[in-house]
Amino acid sequence: MRLLFERQLRFADELTAEELVILTGLSAALVLTPLVLIRHFKAIERAIEPFTL
Repeated sequence: MRLLFERQLRFADELTAEELVILTGLSAALVLTPLVLIRHFKAIERAIEPFTL
């Protein structure tokens, strides 16, 4: 059995500038979405407090 290795790939070979921008945007959405949802539901809870006994 014989293995042939042409060249080891690097991130720069596969990750272009456009893909990096897309991945950065998706990563930001992955972090910001839960933060915004938590803030939103806390605001709803604060708004309801005066109306509860």
